[in-house]
Amino acid sequence: SEICVKDIGTAVAKSIENAVRSILNVCGYVVFFSILCAMVKNVFLISILEVTTGAKTLIAQGFDEKILIILLSGAIGFGGICVMLQVQSAVAGTKISLRLYILGKIIQAIISMIIAFFYVNLFEVKSVFLAVNSMPEVSYMPLFIFILCGFLSLLRLTKKG
Repeated sequence: SEICVKDIGTAVAKSIENAVRSILNVCGYVVFFSILCAMVKNVFLISILEVTTGAKTLIAQGFDEKILIILLSGAIGFGGICVMLQVQSAVAGTKISLRLYILGKIIQAIISMIIAFFYVNLFEVKSVFLAVNSMPEVSYMPLFIFILCGFLSLLRLTKKG
């Protein structure tokens, strides 16, 4: 039974290490693409690069609500190159086709825009977007530090056992 406990401890430690590595990988992509988007001035290019920043930028442009819903549907359906690179890093070394995934995301964006087009033209669209400047800025850094410290503590405890 001692061997089982040791194997479980090793498995938990490896799982936590992999989870922290994955979190840092995702955060690295998000930071890189946030900086890249800050340097880009084209709203549509920003929407292709990173979906969250792209959506916020689209909303800030003051498009007509119907057009905005169609554009946001396309951007969200596509997901952004940032997410695609995160997926690529997660499936590296597997037989999953990244080309097929990208093609699927392009098709998903087109279908999302078509559905949104019909929706906004068949139903009454009411104002649903707040002004971007009125949205409160939230800092997730304290939460991130707390979670990271928890992971590192668990990692240290499992390595001692």
